[in-house]
Amino acid sequence: MYTSPLPRLSTAAITLCAFTLPMRGEDAKQKFDWPAPALVGISEVAEKDGNHAEMSYALDVKTGDDGMFIIRITDFQFDSFNHQPITPEFERALQPAVDAVASLPSFIVDQEGHLIDITSIDALIDETGKLLDSTGDGNTGSEAAEALKDPAMKQMLNAAISEYWVGWVGAWVDYGLDPGESAEEQFSEVLVPNQPAVTGTRTYQHLGETPDKPDHIHLKIDSHIGDPTMVDAIGGLISGIDKTGKAKEEINSQKMPNITVDGGFEVKINPTTLRPAWSRRYKNIEIKGLTEEESGTRTESHEYTFHWKTE
Repeated sequence: MYTSPLPRLSTAAITLCAFTLPMRGEDAKQKFDWPAPALVGISEVAEKDGNHAEMSYALDVKTGDDGMFIIRITDFQFDSFNHQPITPEFERALQPAVDAVASLPSFIVDQEGHLIDITSIDALIDETGKLLDSTGDGNTGSEAAEALKDPAMKQMLNAAISEYWVGWVGAWVDYGLDPGESAEEQFSEVLVPNQPAVTGTRTYQHLGETPDKPDHIHLKIDSHIGDPTMVDAIGGLISGIDKTGKAKEEINSQKMPNITVDGGFEVKINPTTLRPAWSRRYKNIEIKGLTEEESGTRTESHEYTFHWKTE
């Protein structure tokens, strides 16, 4: 029996769509000054589709011979899940997720704080397959790993992983607004490789100094995509990776769901060092399918608190 992959694949694909950010920098006043070598502690609170998780880990910060920063997530652990402590039995069940995080690539960052590249994601793809297999859903893991090896999906996965650094530092390197200012722009960008550009709206806000840390400023970027171009782009991607050909038939018969995406980044950061004290990224996906089962809202947010030894 054939089961339509469209709701599942379209949600997965749009989750991988990273919001790109233009360089705004003529008036940017920020300077990048991270210690290296160093370990920077992070406490993360994640909310996804009604689930709540608290995690802790560190950023291992080093510099290479070329002066680039090499930054890797290490020492990851779950501290609680849905407000319950992690028991030894639950810890064993979560081990595939811990292994997947351990396989995350390193960020390659230049001396101004721009993300230049990330290292190979092949190990992450393999661990993601194992993680999905551990849920007991048959061949879900191997199917997902195979899909993620598609060049376009790998490029989107790279962009999705990059959102960690974008939200922490990258988005704010060339942020040119003054306190109290806001700006809005329409954008048209290729979010899905080899597919039509997607159009949307991006809003910037400089919310001024933070009351608890006067040497920090509060910045925010929100993006909205509610245009049919997103559906066209996701449809083209799915047609390319679906080996059965059934997805293409459904897309051609206009069975793709309507998709609206809101997402953004927020930070409280020291502009003289670009060391954040707190950061948040979020993504809300609303899907309106042909049936009630295919419709729904997917919500996801991540809040990060940074622990700097020198501050």
